[in-house]
Amino acid sequence: MFVFYYQVARQEEAKLLASSFAADYKMYKENTGMFLPKLWPQSQG
Repeated sequence: MFVFYYQVARQEEAKLLASSFAADYKMYKENTGMFLPKLWPQSQG
């Protein structure tokens, strides 16, 4: 089940990266955990 979900999620991600939302999605992806939310912001240094 996990493998199926992962494949579908990757396909949807590829569509988003090719859309007009690419910049917004990239920023969202950098600030959000893959499976669990990030509770503390990561330092930039």
